[in-house]
Amino acid sequence: MAAPYFLGPTISKRYTTLRDATSVLAAAYFFCAEVLTNAAKYAPKAPVSVLLTSDQTLNISITDQGPGGAKLGRGLRGMKERLATFDGEMTMHSPEGGPTQVIARIPLMLNRWESGIGEMEGAEMESVEMKGAEKK
Repeated sequence: MAAPYFLGPTISKRYTTLRDATSVLAAAYFFCAEVLTNAAKYAPKAPVSVLLTSDQTLNISITDQGPGGAKLGRGLRGMKERLATFDGEMTMHSPEGGPTQVIARIPLMLNRWESGIGEMEGAEMESVEMKGAEKK
Protein backbone atom coordinates (compact mmCIF):
# COMPACT_ATOMS: atom_id res chain seq x y z
CA MET A 1 0.00 0.00 0.00
CA ALA A 2 1.45 3.34 -1.06
CA ALA A 3 1.76 6.17 1.42
CA PRO A 4 -0.64 9.09 0.84
CA TYR A 5 0.82 11.97 -1.13
CA PHE A 6 0.94 15.18 0.89
CA LEU A 7 1.38 18.47 -0.91
CA GLY A 8 1.84 20.78 2.03
CA PRO A 9 4.22 23.40 3.29
CA THR A 10 7.85 22.53 3.87
CA ILE A 11 9.54 24.67 6.49
CA SER A 12 13.28 25.00 6.80
CA LYS A 13 14.58 27.09 9.68
CA ARG A 14 18.32 27.66 10.00
CA TYR A 15 18.40 30.15 12.85
CA THR A 16 16.33 32.73 14.62
CA THR A 17 16.96 36.32 13.58
CA LEU A 18 14.05 38.26 15.03
CA ARG A 19 13.68 39.09 18.65
CA ASP A 20 10.53 40.46 20.25
CA ALA A 21 9.18 42.63 17.44
CA THR A 22 5.57 41.62 17.93
CA SER A 23 3.95 44.25 15.73
CA VAL A 24 6.34 43.57 12.82
CA LEU A 25 5.77 39.83 13.16
CA ALA A 26 2.00 40.37 13.24
CA ALA A 27 2.16 42.48 10.06
CA ALA A 28 4.29 39.78 8.41
CA TYR A 29 1.84 37.07 9.49
CA PHE A 30 -1.19 38.91 8.12
CA PHE A 31 0.65 39.70 4.88
CA CYS A 32 1.40 35.98 4.42
CA ALA A 33 -2.16 35.00 5.33
CA GLU A 34 -3.64 37.46 2.80
CA VAL A 35 -1.34 36.44 -0.06
CA LEU A 36 -1.67 32.69 0.63
CA THR A 37 -5.46 33.03 0.81
CA ASN A 38 -5.44 34.77 -2.59
CA ALA A 39 -3.20 32.04 -4.03
CA ALA A 40 -5.53 29.32 -2.74
CA LYS A 41 -8.55 31.15 -4.17
CA TYR A 42 -7.21 32.18 -7.59
CA ALA A 43 -4.53 29.54 -8.22
CA PRO A 44 -5.83 26.40 -6.51
CA LYS A 45 -3.52 23.39 -6.84
CA ALA A 46 -0.68 25.62 -8.09
CA PRO A 47 2.63 25.30 -6.21
CA VAL A 48 3.35 28.22 -3.88
CA SER A 49 6.70 29.16 -2.38
CA VAL A 50 7.36 31.43 0.58
CA LEU A 51 10.83 32.87 1.12
CA LEU A 52 11.73 34.81 4.28
CA THR A 53 15.05 36.59 4.67
CA SER A 54 16.19 39.33 6.98
CA ASP A 55 19.01 41.73 7.53
CA GLN A 56 17.89 45.19 8.58
CA THR A 57 14.68 44.47 6.69
CA LEU A 58 12.33 41.51 6.92
CA ASN A 59 11.81 40.39 3.31
CA ILE A 60 8.91 38.12 2.42
CA SER A 61 8.45 36.82 -1.10
CA ILE A 62 5.45 34.66 -1.98
CA THR A 63 5.24 33.22 -5.47
CA ASP A 64 2.50 31.05 -6.92
CA GLN A 65 2.73 29.22 -10.23
CA GLY A 66 -0.88 30.06 -11.12
CA PRO A 67 -2.26 31.76 -14.23
CA GLY A 68 -1.12 35.28 -13.30
CA GLY A 69 -2.97 38.45 -14.23
CA ALA A 70 -3.64 39.34 -10.58
CA LYS A 71 -4.75 42.87 -9.70
CA LEU A 72 -4.50 44.72 -6.40
CA GLY A 73 -7.85 44.14 -4.76
CA ARG A 74 -9.15 45.53 -1.48
CA GLY A 75 -7.29 43.00 0.64
CA LEU A 76 -3.88 43.61 -0.88
CA ARG A 77 -4.41 47.37 -1.03
CA GLY A 78 -5.23 47.33 2.69
CA MET A 79 -2.15 45.21 3.35
CA LYS A 80 0.00 47.68 1.44
CA GLU A 81 -1.35 50.49 3.65
CA ARG A 82 -0.70 48.48 6.84
CA LEU A 83 2.88 47.76 5.80
CA ALA A 84 3.37 51.48 5.10
CA THR A 85 2.71 52.21 8.80
CA PHE A 86 6.02 50.42 9.48
CA ASP A 87 7.71 52.24 6.58
CA GLY A 88 7.33 48.94 4.76
CA GLU A 89 6.44 48.38 1.15
CA MET A 90 4.70 45.79 -0.97
CA THR A 91 5.15 45.05 -4.66
CA MET A 92 3.36 42.63 -6.93
CA HIS A 93 4.38 41.22 -10.29
CA SER A 94 1.77 39.09 -12.04
CA PRO A 95 2.05 38.85 -15.83
CA GLU A 96 -0.65 37.00 -17.79
CA GLY A 97 0.32 33.34 -17.80
CA GLY A 98 1.98 33.63 -14.38
CA PRO A 99 3.64 33.35 -12.05
CA THR A 100 2.41 35.83 -9.46
CA GLN A 101 4.96 37.17 -7.00
CA VAL A 102 4.10 39.43 -4.07
CA ILE A 103 6.94 40.87 -2.00
CA ALA A 104 6.86 42.69 1.33
CA ARG A 105 9.78 44.53 2.89
CA ILE A 106 9.47 45.66 6.51
CA PRO A 107 12.35 47.60 8.13
CA LEU A 108 13.52 46.15 11.42
CA MET A 109 15.48 49.17 12.67
CA LEU A 110 13.67 50.43 15.74
CA ASN A 111 15.91 53.32 16.78
CA ARG A 112 19.07 54.63 15.22
CA TRP A 113 21.20 52.27 17.35
CA GLU A 114 18.71 49.45 17.93
CA SER A 115 18.02 46.59 15.56
CA GLY A 116 15.11 44.18 15.51
CA ILE A 117 17.39 41.40 14.28
CA GLY A 118 19.57 40.80 17.30
CA GLU A 119 21.72 42.29 19.99
CA MET A 120 25.04 43.95 19.26
CA GLU A 121 28.02 43.23 21.47
CA GLY A 122 29.32 45.89 23.88
CA ALA A 123 32.07 47.62 21.87
CA GLU A 124 30.05 47.61 18.67
CA MET A 125 27.05 49.07 20.50
CA GLU A 126 29.13 51.88 22.01
CA SER A 127 30.54 52.91 18.65
CA VAL A 128 27.05 53.00 17.12
CA GLU A 129 25.64 55.04 20.01
CA MET A 130 28.49 57.53 19.80
CA LYS A 131 28.09 58.22 16.07
CA GLY A 132 26.51 61.62 15.71
CA ALA A 133 25.97 62.03 19.45
CA GLU A 134 28.08 63.87 21.98
CA LYS A 135 29.06 62.06 25.16
CA LYS A 136 27.99 64.10 28.19
